[in-house]
Amino acid sequence: MISLLSDTAIRISCFNCSSKVVKPMKWVKSHNRVACKCGTSIRLNTPQLIVEIARDELSFASLNWAV
Repeated sequence: MISLLSDTAIRISCFNCSSKVVKPMKWVKSHNRVACKCGTSIRLNTPQLIVEIARDELSFASLNWAV
């Protein structure tokens, strides 16, 4: 079941051009940066993103226990 969450798409906003880069959660967790189509390098290991991924994983785990 956790593999379902790994394949969930994460939308990452570019601070330079405001476009969205879409990557699977498992990809985001295993990389430190992603390149936007405008050429900007976006950091992925920010405290905010780490907290959001952890919160999503906890929510998914709770759902599995409830089912």
